[in-house]
Amino acid sequence: MSEKDKNDRKEFSEETIDQAWKRSKGRCECQRKTHGHEGQCNKKLVYSNRGRDNDDYWEAHHRNGDETNNNLDHCLIFCWGCHKQTIAEDAEKNKSPKK
Repeated sequence: MSEKDKNDRKEFSEETIDQAWKRSKGRCECQRKTHGHEGQCNKKLVYSNRGRDNDDYWEAHHRNGDETNNNLDHCLIFCWGCHKQTIAEDAEKNKSPKK
């Protein structure tokens, strides 16, 4: 992430996170095939465990890694495992040389 991107990064509002949580029904919304699940991860999460690193913990994730777009349709609820794996995959993809 460039310095400009870091400076432009915005957090989701609590209202947006709450709406995304309701939409997700408290389940991980990750659909990346590289994470070893078919379709949506759907792991059951606990609302009070946001931002903690453990089995049923979760985080609000910016769709497509665009951390400047904080609209509800850009906010996904990911279990901690999918969130960490997505960040690692995106970082690896971003450092690969472009042709």
